[in-house]
Amino acid sequence: MRVEIVTPEAVLFNGVADEFVAQSSVGGYTIMDQHADFVTDAVPGMVKLVVGGVTTEYCNHGGFVQVRKDAETGETLVTMLASSAECADDVDEERARRALAEAEAALADPNCDEITRADALAARARAELRLRVALAR
Repeated sequence: MRVEIVTPEAVLFNGVADEFVAQSSVGGYTIMDQHADFVTDAVPGMVKLVVGGVTTEYCNHGGFVQVRKDAETGETLVTMLASSAECADDVDEERARRALAEAEAALADPNCDEITRADALAARARAELRLRVALAR
């Protein structure tokens, strides 16, 4: 099956894979060749790709996944449109700690407006996920 993981900034993966493992708001799922068509959300967490027995993990911060068959070839096509994602090997622990501290400082500010608070909450969630990934390695 062909898998593509895309963010607004870059295509993180575009190639053949044996398995695609992710989380939706209703639970985890694994997609393999000949999977039924569907569309679902992709909640923040780890996405795993297995290619030739080698697993690569991606830190996903949310988005959507579509599974469909290519009309001409019948090949299973998996597309993940992630709002933000990165290869787990690229997660920088120190950067994540700084981002967490900055988000916490913004949230602690008594003059924090609603937009700043929403941005800080999102930044804190991204930093916490990155730290979990970094510490798990």
